[in-house]
Amino acid sequence: DVYPTFGRTIFTDTVLAGHLFEAISSMGWTQVALLYVNDAWGRSLTPEFAFAAQNVGVEILVSAQFEPGDLSQIEQAISRIAETGARITICVAFNSDIAHIAATADRAKMLSAGYAWITAAEIDLGAILSESEDPEKTIQQITGWIVAVLDPFAGELGPRFWDVLDSTPLQHLNHSVLEGALSEAVITGAPCDQFCAMVYDALWTAAIAISKM
Repeated sequence: DVYPTFGRTIFTDTVLAGHLFEAISSMGWTQVALLYVNDAWGRSLTPEFAFAAQNVGVEILVSAQFEPGDLSQIEQAISRIAETGARITICVAFNSDIAHIAATADRAKMLSAGYAWITAAEIDLGAILSESEDPEKTIQQITGWIVAVLDPFAGELGPRFWDVLDSTPLQHLNHSVLEGALSEAVITGAPCDQFCAMVYDALWTAAIAISKM
């Protein structure tokens, strides 16, 4: 409403939460647990999930958080979830923590038949296995996890978009912009990584806001 001519590059958390819980409800699941990383991403998703769950009559039994990379907190969080008897767990975590989460859930007997795990981020198998003590076992543990992501390029327009992108010389801005000089990021032509879409959104929002000052 504030910037009517601004269109986001990526979907908002509200859109993701709404579609996710509609899918959960359609499967007949009425109770879930939430395991999330304690950072801006995880904390922003938590209220969106709570609102979306309420809208479709799904109960979130517990919301358990952990600090990224903290194995002790991951164990404590999963223990809290296990105590509720939850069978469906939504996992908001970085790929670097997935192997530890899966191993902990396995020890808690939460990967057996009758349990389901949903991750709210794309799976990068290489990143996950790089943190695993037993890559083969980790693959077995995460096989069957439901990946809940929204793809803006799904459908017939997707291939056309990537064809045009591949044939167009571009210099992407990625999240290194937030840590260094903007001119350096542009000159080096940093590759578009998983955060570059968010950087585009932030830059365009700032540009529109400045233009109205």
